[in-house]
Amino acid sequence: LWTARGLALRGMGRQKESLQSFERALQMDGKFVPALKAAAEVAYQVRDSRTAAFLTSVLELEPANETAHAMAGVLAYEARNCESAVTHFEQAGGQVETNELAASQFGDCLLRMGRPERAAAVLERFVAAAPDSRNGRYNLAVAQLEARRPGAAIVTLEPLASDAEALNLLAAAQR
Repeated sequence: LWTARGLALRGMGRQKESLQSFERALQMDGKFVPALKAAAEVAYQVRDSRTAAFLTSVLELEPANETAHAMAGVLAYEARNCESAVTHFEQAGGQVETNELAASQFGDCLLRMGRPERAAAVLERFVAAAPDSRNGRYNLAVAQLEARRPGAAIVTLEPLASDAEALNLLAAAQR
């Protein structure tokens, strides 16, 4: 009942009360997956300090949960822990390929870790899913340049020819 109440409150936009209801449900059964997932989702949305703990509990019970891994990856990135972020993003599957923020963060961490080819592969999948994403294309071109693939970067940047920042990157690719 506490979980149902939390879901109803979440639906009404009353996030704080919703989270309190999920916590009550978890006091009764700390491994009740629907309450854990909902608590993690609401805590993530409002950036509650308990988000990581909820996600850890979800992943202990469902190690293959791609959504929980994607959220944990974003939290790790925000904490500047690229190793953890990459580990979680790698297990997030398709969740990263359709989310601009997650794909950008995943790519950034891979570049910081000296893995530009892998970063380019991640960003290529994102751009294939969202070809109109200016940021996705720009980030992909950066990864392609770092991977010493200037020809690919030029092709990637062609749709952004009227963007000043992209023109600077294009000039670097043509050198």
